[in-house]
Amino acid sequence: MRLQISLKKIRGTGGGNRMGFYNNKKTLVILSVTAVILLTLTGFVMAASFDNDEIFNLGGDVVVPEGTHLSGDAVAILGSVTVKGRVSGDAVAIIGDVRVDGEVSGDAVAIGGRVIIKEGAKVRGRIVQIGPGMHINLGDKGINMAVHRNLLGRFFSFHFRFINLITTFALGALTVALFPNQVNLVSDNVDINIGRRVIIGLLTLILLPLLLFMTALTIIGIPLIPVIILIFAAAAFLGYIGISLFIGRKIEDTAKWNTSVFLELFLGIAVLWLVKQIPFIGFIVGFGTLIVGLGVALDTRFGTK
Repeated sequence: MRLQISLKKIRGTGGGNRMGFYNNKKTLVILSVTAVILLTLTGFVMAASFDNDEIFNLGGDVVVPEGTHLSGDAVAILGSVTVKGRVSGDAVAIIGDVRVDGEVSGDAVAIGGRVIIKEGAKVRGRIVQIGPGMHINLGDKGINMAVHRNLLGRFFSFHFRFINLITTFALGALTVALFPNQVNLVSDNVDINIGRRVIIGLLTLILLPLLLFMTALTIIGIPLIPVIILIFAAAAFLGYIGISLFIGRKIEDTAKWNTSVFLELFLGIAVLWLVKQIPFIGFIVGFGTLIVGLGVALDTRFGTK
């Protein structure tokens, strides 16, 4: 059965205003449920391989079959790693076991599980086991209880940034569905009075800690701290979504495509995500996006002005 979601996008005249909206509540419900499903699946069951160099599984097991050569790492979270072939990188399991029947050129790491090495199998790097059950068939190898920080940091860094891309798009799509007029107004104003928006964004970042400090000095003000933080986060996210939509529409106009508002949103989020992976430049772009996004969201009164 094929489900089609109809989206009508209206491009206004006079200033190039654009507005995306849904024609009925059913479509809105479908989008909301889809976003929730994306978040759930991303958080608990995610399996991916990148250029056949690395395998990562969140919520399941990783198996490297006999006769297979994996040139990167084999990583499982909430699952076990079984190596019957050869892994040139590391074999890592968090809340699971690492079972080596073949060869691991890097490290074998089990956090919350066991490292089990079959007789005749080889682990050329470190053997790390942290958690209950200390039975390890190691032969004459010792146990290194130190956490391999570089290894953990490497796979956590990339894979959770990838999860962040998916969840940001899901939440952004839900925001567009619930507040289409506000998002479109913010997007339409991204390149208007840019200097004013930068000043507003910078002042917000500078004054926010001071405001939180002064609020915390009084008993009456303490309950307001979460509200202030929530308003700040909402403004930052609305501004980020508006900028992403703005970038996506520029790409669409340049390529002369006629796509939906959600593809525009995804294109913009993906571009920002890719740029942020570049050292130093990514930080500059991320900080600039935060400043401009805050300024636009606040100056337009969350897309209502």
